[in-house]
Amino acid sequence: ACQGQDDETTTNNPDEESPADDQSPADGESTTEGGCPVCPDCEVCLGTIPPGYKVYECKGYYKMHYETKNWEDAKAACESEGGYLAVIDSPDELVEPMSFVRRFRLDHIFLGFFDKNKKGNYHTVLDEPMTYLAWAPGEPNNRGVENCGSFFKGAFNDMNCEVEAPFLCELYA
Repeated sequence: ACQGQDDETTTNNPDEESPADDQSPADGESTTEGGCPVCPDCEVCLGTIPPGYKVYECKGYYKMHYETKNWEDAKAACESEGGYLAVIDSPDELVEPMSFVRRFRLDHIFLGFFDKNKKGNYHTVLDEPMTYLAWAPGEPNNRGVENCGSFFKGAFNDMNCEVEAPFLCELYA
């Protein structure tokens, strides 16, 4: 067991296939040493890393789901793991979804924000107003009833909630 931890710590789930399984951790990602998280100068590595989650840039625990789901099902999947659809609060935190989209040539991924009242008032899945807005030019446009948040071509996008897409989960750090 890790110092100060009761459970064995893992950084990935061997039962889940993903394009990243054969890749080394990128700069800022945690690694393990004897099952314990090893992070350079960050405080989020104090607890056990849940299966499939990794620490990125000392911002929090993230897990990319490559299987596609609609937004509500993606939200439920993250919650079933004790997390939530990722909430991007700063330009620094935007780096992670960008790396997944680029690295695996994904068109878009669902994130944890939505148009709560369907009147252009976007909130996070944590029931907070959006404080960091990195919309693509012309977005949000509600083209054909788009009320769910996604990351598309380097920026936020509103998307139809029923479309299926990969998604990024986050845990409280």
